[in-house]
Amino acid sequence: MLNIKARLDSFNLNREYEIINSLNKHKDQIMESYDWSDQEFEENGKYGLKDCFGEILIPAQYDETWFRSSYFVTREKPIACRKGNKWGMVMPDGKGSEATEFLYDNIILGEYYSFWNLIVVAQEEKYGFIDIKGNPLTPVDIDEIYQPANDMGKVRKANKYGFIYYNGDYVEPIYDKISFSESDKYYHVMLNGQWGFVDRNKGFVPAERKDEAQTSSFYGITF
Repeated sequence: MLNIKARLDSFNLNREYEIINSLNKHKDQIMESYDWSDQEFEENGKYGLKDCFGEILIPAQYDETWFRSSYFVTREKPIACRKGNKWGMVMPDGKGSEATEFLYDNIILGEYYSFWNLIVVAQEEKYGFIDIKGNPLTPVDIDEIYQPANDMGKVRKANKYGFIYYNGDYVEPIYDKISFSESDKYYHVMLNGQWGFVDRNKGFVPAERKDEAQTSSFYGITF
């Protein structure tokens, strides 16, 4: 009798799972059949942003807006908008509160913004970083910004290299080379022909002095 009851319970449980799984698949099909993306809209020659329900995120006060996402805009982060020939950041809060002044020749939203909340800005063919509140993290004097990897975004100024850490810490480009080692997870830097590390005070520690220092204080990938 117990075996029969156990079998019936198992059958019913499997049947319930099949029904729930079928309903979830049907729900996903319905969700995928709609366009949930935010949409740029125009009024009197100016542009703004609406969500998929038609609610205004950014009023139509700008000459251009920049989308970041295929589906929706993260509401905690500002959107790049252009006034005339200058770019700034605007919150999608329904009022268009400006997070930054309109100072920049360009704003590049990509991996830094998606991963780390860092915004790449450009002025007069130079680059820099600001945070999502518009605060400067670096001078706008960087010649090249590289794709972020291992919690580090390498930058170049002339023929010297530095990096911006995932939390916004900026290490000035004074190094001849920067590399990352999978073996110890730290950033290896070369200064005046000598390899070493960067400590959390942004000082250079020669490699031969590694054992004298607290290695946990070196910049490197987080665990």
